[in-house]
Amino acid sequence: MKLFALVTLILSCSLMVEAQKIRWESGKDLKFLKNEKFINTEYDYSNMSVGKFDKEEDYIQEKVAEQNKKEKGKGDKWLVNWKADRKASFEPKFEELLNKHVEKLDKLFLKKENTNITVVLETTKFEPGFNIGVMKKPAYCDFIIKFIDNKTKAVLASGFLKNVPGSQFGGNDYDVTSRVAESYAKAGKVLGKYITDQLE
Repeated sequence: MKLFALVTLILSCSLMVEAQKIRWESGKDLKFLKNEKFINTEYDYSNMSVGKFDKEEDYIQEKVAEQNKKEKGKGDKWLVNWKADRKASFEPKFEELLNKHVEKLDKLFLKKENTNITVVLETTKFEPGFNIGVMKKPAYCDFIIKFIDNKTKAVLASGFLKNVPGSQFGGNDYDVTSRVAESYAKAGKVLGKYITDQLE
C-alpha cells in the first residue's frame, strides 16, 4: 500500500510539472489580445479519448451498459450527468480561474457573441482516474488551446497543455466530476498567468 502511495505521489508530481507550461506551435506572444475587453470561449470534445478508450462513444457505451445492468435506467441517468458536467462544472471552472488571473488586465473570457476573438479549449484526453479511499489514480486531461479571429476564422495562436492534473491529494474527490473539474481549473490558471505575463 505504501509503495502504491509513493508511485501515485511520483506520478502526480510529474504530471504537475509538465502541466505548468503551454507548448505553443504558433502565435505565442498573444499581442492580438491587447485591445480586447471581451473574448468569447468555446469548447470542443469531439476528438476526445477517455481512459483506455480511444473514442468517447466507446467509453459511454460500456459505462451505460454497466450501470443499467446494476439498476434499470441508472446508465441513462449517468449519461445525462456525464454530458451536463461540461457546462455545469468543467467550463465554469476553466473560465473562473482564467478570469481570476487576467483580472488586472481588465479582460473577461466568457461565452459572448459579437467579439473579435474566440479562445477554443479542445479536450483531447480525459483520464477520469479513481479514488476509493485506500487507493487512487490521478485524473488528468490533455488540451489544445486555439485563439481564432472571428471575422476571418484564422488561427491566431495554437498550443497544447498535456497531463493537466485533477485533484490529487486529500479532499472530497471521490467522484469524477470533482476530480476532472480541477484539471479545467488548472488549465484556466496556467493560461491566465501566461496571458498576464505576455501583456503586462
